[in-house]
Amino acid sequence: MARLPRWEPEDPQFWKETGGAIAWRTCGITTFSLLFSFATWFVMSAVVVRLPNIGFKFTTGELFWLAAVPGLASGTLRLIHAFFIPVLGTRPVISIATIIKLIPMVWLGYAVQDTSTTWGTFMIIGFLTGMGGGDFSSYMPSTSIFFPKRLQGISMGIQAGIGNFGVSVVQFVTPWIIGAAMLGAVAAGPQIFTKGDIIKGALTLTKVAADPTAVGVDCSKKGANCVVTDIVVNKPELAAALVITKDAGVVKDVAVQDTDTVKAI
Repeated sequence: MARLPRWEPEDPQFWKETGGAIAWRTCGITTFSLLFSFATWFVMSAVVVRLPNIGFKFTTGELFWLAAVPGLASGTLRLIHAFFIPVLGTRPVISIATIIKLIPMVWLGYAVQDTSTTWGTFMIIGFLTGMGGGDFSSYMPSTSIFFPKRLQGISMGIQAGIGNFGVSVVQFVTPWIIGAAMLGAVAAGPQIFTKGDIIKGALTLTKVAADPTAVGVDCSKKGANCVVTDIVVNKPELAAALVITKDAGVVKDVAVQDTDTVKAI
């Protein structure tokens, strides 16, 4: 890959004739790339809060981990990126760093469309999105190399300021992407959030005390130490949509399948 044969940004004549145009062009390209980096870094935090609404059954703790792992990854990767620019140069580092971030973004796009995607898979994707925060330590040294000292503050301020705007972009854009079929049949349909009608009396639950030896436990009271032993579906149209899982006579899970009947609930 070609390298600049001469770079003397402190030389006024060189800066005026050659250096200035190259430096500002490079700053523009790297700033756009940095915006994409920050958007990638924070995309998981925008997605996590919506996963339960589209059918993912993750615990609160698991959701917090999904939001935290990109930050953990970025902190680690910044230590590595700090050595890249002096050794490899701006062009290969920024080019590869920009292209490689497409991997977690595309992977995440497919993962949210399948509710069977495991928490571990999302953790891997979240770690990879941390590359967006990790390569930040490559952008700042690159910009400082290209500009004379008198312009380093302005150039890095522009780059960091516009680059951080990627956080706002992803927070605003992600809900639209989840709720719209951007690529039609290629990327499948949108994830639909609806507020359905409340149906009362659809189920009848049988509860008993969790401790068989306990006496006088009123399972109708909130907070009583009881378990559900049976569920009767009072509406036939809903029976086919419910999958009830029992273990040792106790209901452990009720899964609602996506049918036309339950979409209005």
